[in-house]
Amino acid sequence: MPNIAPYAKSVIAFIVPGVIALVAAVTADSDAGSSITGPEWVGIAAACILTAGGVYLTPNKRKPYPATNAHHKHDTEPLTARAATATPDQGAILSAVTDYANAYSADKVAAQKAADDATLQQVKDADAAKIADLQAQIDALKNPPVEPPVVVPPPVEPPPVVVPPAPASTAVLGASLGQALPSSQPLAAVRYYRAPAWKGSQLEAAYAKGTRVFVLSTKDATPDNMVALLKAAPSDATFFVTTYHEPDDNIKGGTLTVATYAARMNAMGRAVAGLRNVKFGPIHNGSARKSAWVADEAGCDKSLWSYWGADRYSPNYESPATQFAECRDYAKSLGLPLVLGEVGADPADAAKQKQLASQIRAWAQDPANNAAVICWWQQTGYTFASADVQKAFLG
Repeated sequence: MPNIAPYAKSVIAFIVPGVIALVAAVTADSDAGSSITGPEWVGIAAACILTAGGVYLTPNKRKPYPATNAHHKHDTEPLTARAATATPDQGAILSAVTDYANAYSADKVAAQKAADDATLQQVKDADAAKIADLQAQIDALKNPPVEPPVVVPPPVEPPPVVVPPAPASTAVLGASLGQALPSSQPLAAVRYYRAPAWKGSQLEAAYAKGTRVFVLSTKDATPDNMVALLKAAPSDATFFVTTYHEPDDNIKGGTLTVATYAARMNAMGRAVAGLRNVKFGPIHNGSARKSAWVADEAGCDKSLWSYWGADRYSPNYESPATQFAECRDYAKSLGLPLVLGEVGADPADAAKQKQLASQIRAWAQDPANNAAVICWWQQTGYTFASADVQKAFLG
């Protein structure tokens, strides 16, 4: 038993300071008490080893065994000698360990304080920025921007409305091509029954003399013939085109049906639609009544029309106000200008014919009558009686 005593007390001396150091390390500020750091482990190990060694080398205070006891021969050595040569300075060791721990703890505290100071400075900087922003908003509310005054321009007086004077004449006056005219006066408009090739025709000859308006009041021209003529004509010539003029007597006599007339009109209208300076519409017998015109036009596509026309004579020298009124009013009801392809009177009485020619010219000059073209039928039965009559009509 005496032989194991030094070892037993050394073991106890090793364990006890280790346990105390461990508890202190966990509960202290080291690493926030969450773990034991490397330096702390070193300090614990050093405390355990030095303490155990010191205890082991320190003899117990007891009575010496008899000198004759061979088993305890070492106990007979002087205690002062053993203590002087083997006992370490435990106080110095503990002081060194304590100094190390204090220095490590001070470093940790300084690092934590530096981190806390940095975080606090960030919070202060953020608060300062928010305060500056709020101050800017307060300053803006105290000093709102000054809006420039709204300058209202003075009212602008509209320019005076200038009403142009009514034209002296809204109609172009001409004659049919056929017999020679009493005088060689050029014609502003001509009426022609055929649709020939333009080159070498009477139409080309009239154009060469100054005619620019042509009324092609045909009965049997085909769309192909008409389109070829129109395309060959000069670009400054204007054409008023129809097909199967004066259909009323034919329909009434049974030689033409309303359906056939509508089909021919629609085919011609579509063929010439879109050609330059070309106007399309019907030319009726003006002696018929409105009821007949309406019936005969059933099935016609009136959206293709750009005028409405009739041939209206004055066999007894009736005034135009009487003879042309129904034609004028029906054309107006359709929203279209009026074309009178053939007018005239018996040349037997030259004075009455001249008077009628002057009346028709005056009637044509009134815009209220909505006339676009009026041509005198210069052929057998209605030719100009004289150059004076021609001048009275054509001017």
